Amino acid sequence: MKTAEKKSSRPELLDTERKMLEFVAWKIDQYGYQPSMREIAAELGYRSPGYVPKLVESCQQKGYVIAQHGAKIGRAHV
Repeated sequence: MKTAEKKSSRPELLDTERKMLEFVAWKIDQYGYQPSMREIAAELGYRSPGYVPKLVESCQQKGYVIAQHGAKIGRAHV
């Protein structure tokens, strides 16, 4: 008898969101701190970091990121 796969209660990530989260996790593992919005933008191929806070917010709404109390979207937010 086959068992049904358990579906995650969180919505799926877009490729860009997944790449961002993977980069953030890698940066923390390698250097012990989170990347800046500029570093994330550069990693994703964006010229400006202006879109990164929207990605972070989207990941937060989907339950993949938890904002620190009182943190603004920035280095401490991801």
